[in-house]
Amino acid sequence: MSALSCTEIASFVQTVAEQLGQRGRGRGGNTRSTAASRALALELLAVAAGARRACLNDHAALSLHQAESLLRAVAAIHPMLATLRAVLVAGVDFLFFMRSPPPQAPAATPPAVVIDAAGGLAAPRLQDTSDAMRNDDLAWSVDTAASISSWLLNDQPSRPLSMSIADLDMDSARQHRIVTLTGLLLGYPVVYTIDHDRRNCLSHTLLRLIRVQATLAPDVCQALGCTSPTTLLSFSLPDSLTACCQRAISAFDANLALTDGCQSIFSGIHTTQSVVVQDHIV
Repeated sequence: MSALSCTEIASFVQTVAEQLGQRGRGRGGNTRSTAASRALALELLAVAAGARRACLNDHAALSLHQAESLLRAVAAIHPMLATLRAVLVAGVDFLFFMRSPPPQAPAATPPAVVIDAAGGLAAPRLQDTSDAMRNDDLAWSVDTAASISSWLLNDQPSRPLSMSIADLDMDSARQHRIVTLTGLLLGYPVVYTIDHDRRNCLSHTLLRLIRVQATLAPDVCQALGCTSPTTLLSFSLPDSLTACCQRAISAFDANLALTDGCQSIFSGIHTTQSVVVQDHIV
């Protein structure tokens, strides 16, 4: 597959802005919306190029219908962009953008590291993955992630550009499962399980924050109006458990390789680590 040209990148960024109701030239009251469209454009580029497994849309309110309209519009620009798909977790209204086929398909097995961060605990603790899979919440999250992966792998030209999962409801006792499912879909090497009431014990805890940063190609910087390097994704884990998670983190780092499709977008990719404390973690 050929790389995106600078003209195609600029067209893609403009198309995302237009689909979000902006022309990419926002001023005054439109500045925030323009920044949101550019942030979403960068994340979609990273997913389409295989630099990250998925992204969670938290930049602009999009219905599944609007997401499909966006995907149809950008698909006409370049074959790489035609690989983008949308997954909506209904009830909690979490909208993910993923690639078909995915760069790395999650199997129906537990993740490398599962951390129990239930609010009733004095501190987060590491779970044995074999024991953790007896947890209905984790088992459901792993099975759901695998089902989404199968849908992406078996993608056909005649199939829709999106799918919806209706198993979660904001009023149900299962909505806390979105925390674990999000970690799995985004490809994090460490995922959390939490309480049914969505409480956790991570506040006021030393957390190791791991960021994946990328150096953008000059054409991308110009089209997005941003500086480089930029953070593609970030995740955290309790600093006290860093040694236990090191193998999973090292494997995650080893998979951060730029594919041929990335070359016109990113010129380098690496991780950084820092220790932070937050007063309140939702």
